[in-house]
Amino acid sequence: MKLSPESRKFIEDLRLYLFSTGKSDNEIEDIVAELEDHLWEAEKRGKSIIDIIGNSPKEYMEQFANEMKFDIKQWTGYGAMMILGVFAFVLMGDVINRDTDYSWFELIGYPLLTVCFLLLLMKTMKFLSGVRKKSVGWIVLLLISAIQIGGFVLLIWLDNRYGETVIHFNSTGNIVLFCLSALIFIGGSIWSKSLVLIVIPIFLYLPEYVLMFTPLKEDLQMVISHLISLLGILIYLFFVNRKENRFE
Repeated sequence: MKLSPESRKFIEDLRLYLFSTGKSDNEIEDIVAELEDHLWEAEKRGKSIIDIIGNSPKEYMEQFANEMKFDIKQWTGYGAMMILGVFAFVLMGDVINRDTDYSWFELIGYPLLTVCFLLLLMKTMKFLSGVRKKSVGWIVLLLISAIQIGGFVLLIWLDNRYGETVIHFNSTGNIVLFCLSALIFIGGSIWSKSLVLIVIPIFLYLPEYVLMFTPLKEDLQMVISHLISLLGILIYLFFVNRKENRFE
């Protein structure tokens, strides 16, 4: 079934809009599949996407959204997985760097920031579903990324300046933390049916860990590990995107 570029764009915008308003993935896919059939039949009869949805795509999307319930179970799962994922990344990095002392700033700040970013992400996706220019979408995503990074940088600064250690892990505790982080990554990959949460930690932390055993200077180790991590993640995402486009 080959839809016009305009219809495919609307389908993707609708999927993004419904997802950003907290609807069930299964319901979204059912509606999208039904709408694709409807649009295909209409286009065969010479009608355009405007003839089907009118001049206000956003109002058409809102009609679907208003008829669907918020899937609290699914989004509770997303929130929990994001919080666990953030902790897993932080803990694994800290274990490798032998820095497993934690303050209340970290214990409370990371979950709080994650929930705030999840809500911000939902609002952003809802906004992007109505954006026609890709350049605007990229600018918005860059701003959101900058806000996220800034939030974590601010948390680290506050922790370094005012934080006092309330939890300290010894060598045995570090092993437990590392295994716990690995289990979270594996569990998250199974839950999301994706290898992203396994591949990205490997590229982020394995080069750094291996280079620690080389005679290279610490600054050079950091530069090389960052380059390997960045290139590895970009290459992986390139092949994932290429694979997805092949099946469209």
